[in-house]
Amino acid sequence: MEAQTQSDRDSRALIDARIMASRTFEEYRRDSDGLPNGGVSEARGLLINWQTGPLGQGSQRKAPNGARVEAVIMAAKSRLEFYQSTDLRCDETSRAIKHLKEALDELHDRTDKRFAAGVKGTNLALAGPFK
Repeated sequence: MEAQTQSDRDSRALIDARIMASRTFEEYRRDSDGLPNGGVSEARGLLINWQTGPLGQGSQRKAPNGARVEAVIMAAKSRLEFYQSTDLRCDETSRAIKHLKEALDELHDRTDKRFAAGVKGTNLALAGPFK
């Protein structure tokens, strides 16, 4: 990789500033115990209504009422995979896809751990050997 010039760093900073300026609104809500409980993330071309409340377990399980982090990561990964199917493919996008897969793997591991501990679908924290 070539050394970056000041002009390269300035251009990157300008692009980063434009991306951040496009973010218009984020609100993350908490329940009475201070735990995550829905919210909204909005930017140009994007509106995410986050899941509010736990989904529950077994026969008490509810339908989702909002997005989960995994779904948003999967959407971003899918878009990058689409780029890779075109003349826009590049090593950097390939690495970004790899990191998004790794993020999904970590979140799936978290879900498996919560399931094993009997707290999946609840707002209960992991305790003891599961933590």
